[in-house]
Amino acid sequence: MRLLAFTVALSLPVVAKIDFATEIQPILSNNCYACHGPDETKAESELRLDQRELAIQGGDSGPALVPGDAKISLLFQRITSSDEDEHMPPLEKKDPLTPEQISLIEAWINEGAEWGTHWAFETPTRPALPEVKNPVWVQTPIDQFILATLEKEGLSPSKKADPRTLMRRLSLDLTGLPPTLEQLSKADSTVPGKFITQLISSPHFGEKWGRDWLDVARYADSAGYEKDLPRYMHFYRDWVVKAHNEDMPFDDFIIKQIAGDLLPSATQDDIIATGYLRNSMSNEEGGAKPEQFRVEGIFDRMDAVGKGILGLTTQCAQCHTHKYDPLTHDEYFGMFAFLNTISEASHPAFNQSQHRTAADLKKEITAIETEAKNATADWQTRFQKWQDDLQSLPYTEWVTQSISQIGDDGQKYQNLPDGSLINQGYAATMMDAPFTGETEMADARSVRIELLNHPYLSLNGPGRSLAGTAALSEYKLQAGPDANSLKSVKFVKATASVNPPDAKLNPMLYPLNHKRSKDDRITGRADYAIDGSNKTAWTTDQGPGRSNVPQVITFEMAEPLANPGKLILRTQLGQRHGGWNSDDNQTFNIGRFRLSFAKTLPNALDHLPPLVKEALLSKQRTAEQKTLLFSHWLKSQPDLVAFTDRIEQVWRKHPKPTPALVASKVAQPRVTRLFDRGEQSQPKHIVKPHVPEFLHPLPEGDSSSRLTFAKWLVDPKSPLTARTFVNRIWQGYFGKGLVETTEDLGLQSPRPSHPELLDWLAVEFMENDWSMKHLHRLIVSSATYQQLSRHESLLSQRDPYNRLIARGPRLRVKAETIRDIHLSASGLIHHQVGGRAVFPPAPDFLFQKPSSYGPKIWFTEQDEQRYRRALYTFRFRSVPYPMLVAFDAPTGDAACVRRTVSTTPLQALVTLNEEMSVEAAVALGHLILKDGKDFAKAFERCTSRVPNEQETQILAQLFEQQRKAYLQDKDSAKTLIDTYKPISVDITQHDPVDLAAATAVAQALLNLDETISKN
Repeated sequence: MRLLAFTVALSLPVVAKIDFATEIQPILSNNCYACHGPDETKAESELRLDQRELAIQGGDSGPALVPGDAKISLLFQRITSSDEDEHMPPLEKKDPLTPEQISLIEAWINEGAEWGTHWAFETPTRPALPEVKNPVWVQTPIDQFILATLEKEGLSPSKKADPRTLMRRLSLDLTGLPPTLEQLSKADSTVPGKFITQLISSPHFGEKWGRDWLDVARYADSAGYEKDLPRYMHFYRDWVVKAHNEDMPFDDFIIKQIAGDLLPSATQDDIIATGYLRNSMSNEEGGAKPEQFRVEGIFDRMDAVGKGILGLTTQCAQCHTHKYDPLTHDEYFGMFAFLNTISEASHPAFNQSQHRTAADLKKEITAIETEAKNATADWQTRFQKWQDDLQSLPYTEWVTQSISQIGDDGQKYQNLPDGSLINQGYAATMMDAPFTGETEMADARSVRIELLNHPYLSLNGPGRSLAGTAALSEYKLQAGPDANSLKSVKFVKATASVNPPDAKLNPMLYPLNHKRSKDDRITGRADYAIDGSNKTAWTTDQGPGRSNVPQVITFEMAEPLANPGKLILRTQLGQRHGGWNSDDNQTFNIGRFRLSFAKTLPNALDHLPPLVKEALLSKQRTAEQKTLLFSHWLKSQPDLVAFTDRIEQVWRKHPKPTPALVASKVAQPRVTRLFDRGEQSQPKHIVKPHVPEFLHPLPEGDSSSRLTFAKWLVDPKSPLTARTFVNRIWQGYFGKGLVETTEDLGLQSPRPSHPELLDWLAVEFMENDWSMKHLHRLIVSSATYQQLSRHESLLSQRDPYNRLIARGPRLRVKAETIRDIHLSASGLIHHQVGGRAVFPPAPDFLFQKPSSYGPKIWFTEQDEQRYRRALYTFRFRSVPYPMLVAFDAPTGDAACVRRTVSTTPLQALVTLNEEMSVEAAVALGHLILKDGKDFAKAFERCTSRVPNEQETQILAQLFEQQRKAYLQDKDSAKTLIDTYKPISVDITQHDPVDLAAATAVAQALLNLDETISKN
């Protein structure tokens, strides 16, 4: 009898145990964790269901789980209760669980209520390739996973796409550009593998996939918020493009963006990469508090790291412990602490050509200085005597004066530990900055203002102009025993470490000054700061290459200040040489300064540029200090003026750097505190840098370093980073990721459509040196990707969203690609890679009130630059480019890993009427006439497909219909062509009526769904 029972048991099917992570946890997460999840401070009835031992322990009502017996488990009783007051989840908040879900939970408890870890929190391992019935279809391992699932569902994959369709799909996906007519003519004989290699090797590959990463990096060309001032981020954008083109390993790609400045011997590219952290919006409104928005910037960076790298909704833990994922409030601020170590800096960036020019100029200056030495036999003796004379001068004892800002004029000055003040946030274009203080000195004869560098300032300062320069229009000082009896102090002499020649305001820094009726202000030497005129100013501006160093100016009083008791000081730095409007970067203010007094008159030692003085007094000079000291001495020698004049001419050729926003290490470590409810005004306990316990530990290295944190993000042990990236790349090709919520792989995410494939891709990615190009090649080489996208009725019923990938992708392309298709099909596109952001045509009213808070500069390009790819279009956050925003391009306010896709009538109105779209249509109309009214060829330019006879006939009929209409109204035809005449195309050869009619045909073609879709 026992043998019979054993035999019967062997014949029964084996029922797999219920898997907690994939079957039970999603039910608990979606229905229970909001009230009984990881946030222990919010756990209702003291019950938590996110950990087994806590669920068994139970809450106020007793144990929620009794492993092995569902009937007496409170969890099961509550989800099946007929009493509305006891039923869980509460019926007023959520629908009851389905019968299937209830049965699953009952069976799971009866099996012993075993626990498990969420799949995405386990380090991925390479699964075995599944067996398939039809291995002939398989081209890459990807196909085995897809085919195994299809066969399990009783489905078959679609046929391979025809050569032209596949060529267009590959070209749009890998470069964001349609194939050329020449490429299409060879489609039948083109080997897909070779074409894939050609596209991946194209510089346009980096433009296409770099644009996708820029969404994650919340890239824009302006600061955001109210003023939304322009900023220079294009060096970062070009770095991203270059990184993709050069197939930079993804782990290096991330490390450099988080901590490139901390790498040994960091290059300009390494520093520029940290622009990822600096893409956060910055608020320069008059009422904004700099520290408040510095912290807001870190919150934004945490969100970008969470969604873009980890695939976690980290921002949920900003205010409290995450309600679903095991990320605590304290752990959020542990990661926050790593990013709290950055200083928001501005790096002087040069492109390769400028780097070469600067290096050549340096050699030229060195050659002139060498020539001067050779022409002066006793130069060494004279040089040494000059040093000895200066070093023998009495050292002036300067006493730093503590002062505080009176009011703020919208502009905030922060007192720094060294006695200096820095101007942050809002920057007025013209102001009189008043400060007050009380001196303890018995008497004073001189005043010194040091202008100092700071990473916050453009190009490191010391001024607040875009070039980091400053101008002091007028310096005033009042003193008295109390605030009601202040008297003005008279100055008889001003001496500065730099005295530039007289100059009008730089038109490159103040482009809107032409709106003034008259502007006769000038800048120059030191005594302009005390000449009683606001039209003159002392400036630190010596031109590119020399302006961004500390400077000093001293003032000699006519009579000493006496201080029998206390002496109240009121000092005022008049800065009246800025632009005309504070809504643009037109300030010319002092960025950071320190005020000091001395009992004696200053001497020549006090008037040296601070870096020269430091070199002079240094006991062990560097080679750079020796060169600096000699250069300064040379300028002081009247008989060597011919050489210094030549050097001055060389300096005037120095390239102008771009102030690229980057991250740098803070000089003094900051203390990070947890903010209660995420509110900065409620700081609690100190939090040291640390990472979430449910993930992998930090790698070796300084446990408080941002570089260690960066390496942790891409540690091969990370369960999230590789999965998140390959999932987002899959989304780029198929419209949806293997996990639909590409921003969230946590407990609230839906189960992957192909979990084994996701893990296989993640491991394959990491084990192939994190090669992004390897991943792209693998996907586009697969039979899965190369399927026809045609809908079959069975597939539409069984899998309407193509989650099983039984057909190829058919999607509307992204906003930038739509614009690039139009430019390409019309022949207008200008293929320059990299460089500044450009300004294609846009309505003027967008940049004026009330559309824009304040007027914005939009100098519409008048050459081929207007036809550059949409990647390079200047992006104001508050006034996004209309065509791009109409087609769902993000504005850069926050990290975006999954664009929304909308279909609205506005989109057709844009592409039919927007200026650049009409210009493209006129240019395509020109090609139609140039090709002898070859409408089939024009159709092919737009869709990459040869039209059938009926389609060609319809286009010919449209042309004749429009031509007849324009013959009745020739003025309209001429107006159309004159208004939208492309700059780079000669259309004078065509009759305006014919061209207007051809333009109508072109507009129809450019607006076909097939033109703006990938299938």
